[in-house]
Amino acid sequence: MMWLLICWCFTPISAGNYDIPVDIGILYSDEDPLAEVAIKHMEVRFKLVTNYSMNPYLVNIKDIDSFTVEHIVCNMIEKGVYGIVGPTSVETNLIVQSVSEMFELPQLQTFWNPALDESNNNTQVLNLYPEPRMLGKAWATLIKEMHWKSYAVIYEDDESLIRIQEVLKLQRQDADHFPITIMKLLPGKDQSTLLKKIKAGLETHIVLACRTNRFIDILKQAEAINMLEEYRSYVLMCLDAHTLDFSCLENNQANITTFRMIATNKNSVRNVIRDWEFMEEQFQRPIKIDPETVKLSTALLHDALGSFMTTIKELSLTTPLEAKPLSCDDETKSSDGFGIAEYHKRRTHSNSSLNKPLTGTIELDSYGRRTNFKLQVIELDNGQFRQTGEWSSRDPDHIKQMMTATNSTEYLTDINIKKGVIRVAARRGEPYLMEVQNNITKKIQFEGYTVDLIDGISKILNFTYQFYLVPDDNYGSYNPETKEWNGLIKEIIDRKAQLAICDLTITYERGRAVDFSMPFMTLGISILYSKTAKKPQDLLSFMQPLSLDVWMYMATAYLVISIVIYFAARLTPREWESPHPCDDNPSELENVWSIKNTFWLTLGSIMTQGCDILPKGLSTRMIASMWWFFSLIITTSYTANLAAFLTNERMGPTIESAEDLAKQSEISYGCVEGGATATFFRDSNFSTYQRMWRTMVSAEPNVFQKSNKEGVKSVKTRKGMYAFLMESSSLEYERERDCELTQVGGWLDTKGYGIAMPINSPYRTAINEAILRLQENGTLRKLKEKWWKQMLGGGQCNETEHSADDSAAELGIDHVGGVFVVLTGGVILAFLIAIFEFLWNVRRISVVGQMTPMEALVMELKFALRVSDSKKAVAKKKVPARDVET
Repeated sequence: MMWLLICWCFTPISAGNYDIPVDIGILYSDEDPLAEVAIKHMEVRFKLVTNYSMNPYLVNIKDIDSFTVEHIVCNMIEKGVYGIVGPTSVETNLIVQSVSEMFELPQLQTFWNPALDESNNNTQVLNLYPEPRMLGKAWATLIKEMHWKSYAVIYEDDESLIRIQEVLKLQRQDADHFPITIMKLLPGKDQSTLLKKIKAGLETHIVLACRTNRFIDILKQAEAINMLEEYRSYVLMCLDAHTLDFSCLENNQANITTFRMIATNKNSVRNVIRDWEFMEEQFQRPIKIDPETVKLSTALLHDALGSFMTTIKELSLTTPLEAKPLSCDDETKSSDGFGIAEYHKRRTHSNSSLNKPLTGTIELDSYGRRTNFKLQVIELDNGQFRQTGEWSSRDPDHIKQMMTATNSTEYLTDINIKKGVIRVAARRGEPYLMEVQNNITKKIQFEGYTVDLIDGISKILNFTYQFYLVPDDNYGSYNPETKEWNGLIKEIIDRKAQLAICDLTITYERGRAVDFSMPFMTLGISILYSKTAKKPQDLLSFMQPLSLDVWMYMATAYLVISIVIYFAARLTPREWESPHPCDDNPSELENVWSIKNTFWLTLGSIMTQGCDILPKGLSTRMIASMWWFFSLIITTSYTANLAAFLTNERMGPTIESAEDLAKQSEISYGCVEGGATATFFRDSNFSTYQRMWRTMVSAEPNVFQKSNKEGVKSVKTRKGMYAFLMESSSLEYERERDCELTQVGGWLDTKGYGIAMPINSPYRTAINEAILRLQENGTLRKLKEKWWKQMLGGGQCNETEHSADDSAAELGIDHVGGVFVVLTGGVILAFLIAIFEFLWNVRRISVVGQMTPMEALVMELKFALRVSDSKKAVAKKKVPARDVET
């Protein structure tokens, strides 16, 4: 800075003989006093450090009509100028541009000019303002990078409408479901009606395209109706928004974003501003200039003069240049204007002869448009703008973020989450949230899975929270008739809560109204059903495969067939045989088919054991064959029916899947009314689920439940006649506590529980990262283990659960106990018969052996117990003594 002062003090001596005058016409219409400071600074700096002296013909044409402007421009060219810089606004440009075209004088424009396109043949026009279409692309990219689902665009006039064309053409996902609202500012200053209409439409994102001096007034009106809350976002489509004073917005919590072209945070810009301050101080006009207050028009005027003077200086080294006087009454054109303009287009102005341009590198295309430029993305932070990103025309579809994801998350957390106590809306429901009484303070407090989850997130992000119950105890469903939400979703939309958490399912419909965190629990819809009640086993259950009538008919057939065989055997001669096989001429014949043997034959047949004697006659063989056929059919039928009977008795539910439910009509089924499960079936395109939904809606009595608890109660009380469709996480919780409940089939879909928050919530990313951290360190798994299996009576059914395969492989004593009873009874009966036969034989022996019954009993009992003897003497009748003597 000192060298500048020394050079300035000795200017008359050191540069007096070398000044090359460069006459430039300058037209400006800006009220910014810094415009003249910038022009004067450029004039002084060129005179100090070069041998070129800028002679500006400076005219402020604000509020001057076009006829007068034409006269001023004609006076300028009559004096002889190398080019015209200005005007700084479009109102009077037409007459200036016409003169420039007529006399082929370079004109440097510094305003938004959409008329300068490929169809324009004027090669003398050089516009330093960003090319309109490319600038529109920058605004569209900004909105795209903000991931807005929907937004409202407010414009002021036709010019503003042209500026937002690229924004309106922006391709968005779900554009049909999230339309763009386009509204024009009302006449006059009062815009409260328009803003209230946007607020009533629940739109939280607003793009504001109007003159710079109207932004603050509109935002004040928005603040008056609570439209500057922390969940709202504004994009100010103006490159001068950073020069405004936002300190008047005392309660602003909204995100306000815009672009700026002047990199006020760079040293090159701040050095130029300090030079302005120093120069004004030397001229006894001390001034303090905040770089943030420098308007784009002033910066572009500064850059236009610097780049044009550099062009003249460099071109004059190879080509003699002369600013000949021209007349508006003559058709004589400038001899050097075309060459100056072409050289200026080809040159990249990254550094002038003095310093870098305030608006960055200047590159123009063949039409004189500035198509290569950079813009800073800035956000309002406590009344001051902070750079968050950078857009470049070299990569127009992306914005380079200036903060890392970690720093961005920490910033959003510090600025938004730590502002105050976070209100968390919730609803009762085990094990997610329950009310309990503190044993010490006797106050009601909350506990549950969601309380522990929010507590874990708060410890990571360092914020405080407060739970409260949603008044209507609903999850959140949309009423198409009233066009309103209820439950937790309404609490978020009405901004009564910053977060909402419970077993709240992330759905497409809810996602249109609120934002969700990443899922903290993954689940699906399942079917809750009651296990088949085990009936007490009948001791003679083995007889159940056949009815009592069949058993009676079998017993009758057994008796009848045995008797028929007995009499048939006595009738047929083939069954009468010699008692001694070697005697061909016996004196008598015998028949082996006593009534005892016929009963033995039929019994052995039906028991599939056979017999040691078989019929020989044709008739008896035919009867026996028919009985064997009968026995074969009855035995195999009994065996098959017994297997089926035992299998059916072990089978659990009579339904195995949703398809089974849909096909039958005996078992009714339902879900929670107005919940995510009901929405799934209502909106499903799958035919089975559509049929199930129609069945549930038309069912009488009503099958819908108010809560999962009521659904579980219905399943338990209606024992196999009601199935409840619920989310698998809640189903698992109930199964852990009631062993009579079971899950039928797998998941019908896949979904997740998430934390709801307002759309574009500033701390959504921070909460997502906290949930991800809890998932990675196993906290989420531990919380589920705690509240599902350890707390509130969980874990009771783990030991009693068996797989279906294990169950099918086992038969308990209850199933076959009757067979043991029959076996025991038969053995006992047979032993009693054996005792009866033994006693009858003892009586016979006592008679034949002429001994007392007691003597015969002792003798026979000793022999029976003498197990080593296998042969027994035949008892013979004793002969009296007198008979022997005679």
